[in-house]
Amino acid sequence: MGLSATRFELVSRELRYGSSSSCLATAYLTLNKDWSYGRTGVNQSDITWTLDGFNYTVSVRISNSADSIGPWTDPQTVTAHPQLAAGPPNVQTHATATGVDVTWDPVAGPYSDHIIEYNVIYWDQDTPCAFLAGAAFTNSPAHIDGLNPGYRCLIAVTTWTPSGGGFPEIVRNVRVGQGTPGVPTGVEIVPIDAGSIHLTWEADPAAAGYTIYAKDSYTNSSLQANGATRDSCADGYFLFPGVQFYTFCVSSFNGNADSGMSECVTALQPANGAPRGPTCPAPAPWCPGFGQPSTPDPNAASSCEAADGGYGPRTNATTATSSSTSTVSASSPTPTSGTGGDGSDDGGSFPACDGSKPALTPLTMTPISQ
Repeated sequence: MGLSATRFELVSRELRYGSSSSCLATAYLTLNKDWSYGRTGVNQSDITWTLDGFNYTVSVRISNSADSIGPWTDPQTVTAHPQLAAGPPNVQTHATATGVDVTWDPVAGPYSDHIIEYNVIYWDQDTPCAFLAGAAFTNSPAHIDGLNPGYRCLIAVTTWTPSGGGFPEIVRNVRVGQGTPGVPTGVEIVPIDAGSIHLTWEADPAAAGYTIYAKDSYTNSSLQANGATRDSCADGYFLFPGVQFYTFCVSSFNGNADSGMSECVTALQPANGAPRGPTCPAPAPWCPGFGQPSTPDPNAASSCEAADGGYGPRTNATTATSSSTSTVSASSPTPTSGTGGDGSDDGGSFPACDGSKPALTPLTMTPISQ
């Protein structure tokens, strides 16, 4: 098509088949040449957070239910050239009794003179199958309310211009309803093998996460942050020339509220022929059973999800017009969330289908801005 777009929208003129409403199933090629699937309940789908110079090939079909799926439209391609502002600097997060306060500094750099709003993205990480949600604010500060006390929440902020939303500035997790966590205690280190360690400590119910610090005596490096984790366990690998040269410490955080640093520990060199040490357990699945094929219930209604396929900030948004804090309640109508289509009803690999419904025509791809 030869289009050069920051982001683009897919539009089909038909949304209904007969007298029943229909889902639109969209598919586009990813970097590894596989098809990625999504759904929308309207005749438009925006693809955001695009990569510069990447060609997106897209096709759409109608889907009333698992046994009523139409053929794919002819694929069309557009090239993305993002013209988006960077995420805001110095994002600060502080937990409240039922939410989180978020502040940030003004954005500078390319396209910062066209900023129209900011999208605060939040994700409940302790509720199985919870999706990302977002709310819009015209300036800092912002307040998200109605979250689950005691639950951990990921926070990120994106900057929006007329061309769309830029890549998110992801910051520290927040544990709602908690204050500053305590210094980690019970820090222990065990060698997994000669070049790997297993680090554990006592979990703190007020902590949203933990920062791992490390230094090595082999190069005489200084102690510095070496990653973060949500769990009270971390494994370290490729510790050359051996684990006995490395020292580790841990601190806990809740947003920008930090504890002090724990006592530091150093692993002992494992004996020759020693059995392999323990490792951290695999994380729990985000959504048990998600994406697994299931047998459709012939008596069930169609599960058409009315989501727009992106995380645009124009839903459930209360904007701030001055320096006062703007508040969005998570208990009000659900903000725009991702569809997370798993392709389980795709009728086989693209473009196979049962051909029982007419294709949606015509499909158009429109750049939001040049």
